[in-house]
Amino acid sequence: MSVVEQSGSVGALTAAASTTPIAVYMIRTRRHRSMLFLPPESIEVCVAGRRDTIRGVIRRMMLHRYGLVRWFGRVGRVTHRFYQKLEDRIDPLERMVKALNGTGSYRVFHAPHTNARSEYRETLRGQMVKHSAWFIVDGCLTLVAVSFFWVLVPIPGPNVFFYYPALRLASHYRAVTGARKALADPEVTFTGLDELGTLEDRLRSGRSAPDVCAEAGVHVNGLGPFLQRVT
Repeated sequence: MSVVEQSGSVGALTAAASTTPIAVYMIRTRRHRSMLFLPPESIEVCVAGRRDTIRGVIRRMMLHRYGLVRWFGRVGRVTHRFYQKLEDRIDPLERMVKALNGTGSYRVFHAPHTNARSEYRETLRGQMVKHSAWFIVDGCLTLVAVSFFWVLVPIPGPNVFFYYPALRLASHYRAVTGARKALADPEVTFTGLDELGTLEDRLRSGRSAPDVCAEAGVHVNGLGPFLQRVT
């Protein structure tokens, strides 16, 4: 079964999320780091299966009867949109791990030569440790920002400095819970694909990831640009 066929089947996940496993691709980069990649279609299914708390809070604030609360909601919406544009540049893998908070089973595609289950769990544990540490750091920064609340809020420019640590705090928390949920989820299957083995071998040459994906016959939506950012 080729990667091309698998990427095509992923497109039907939105319509059959409860029965079709969500596709996750595990790829070892030339730095011998394992990366987890979810195509946009898989992320959509994961997001559809859970509630977006941050957007819900902002929406309720914007509909509040008090004008000051509505103002905070509008500022929060602008900052959140700005943050989303930066998120992939900050850490592309973080978005993938956060998506694992969704519901459903997962099917992990990997190179045949890897010890897939062990590598998958090791990658998730590493993400838990990393984001737990950053959760503490951003928690401290958020407390500092809160202490300057009345100084920062009335000034248009520094509002980003007030909201950004809080958004990073929430993002790290979701990454930790996503990794923990995926580790505890028994509904994970592993499938080896020869094309992914070829891709890993060619990534070590240091050439452009999109070109290498095409040469290896790995046609998964968004994978080339993702690998280009993380390698």
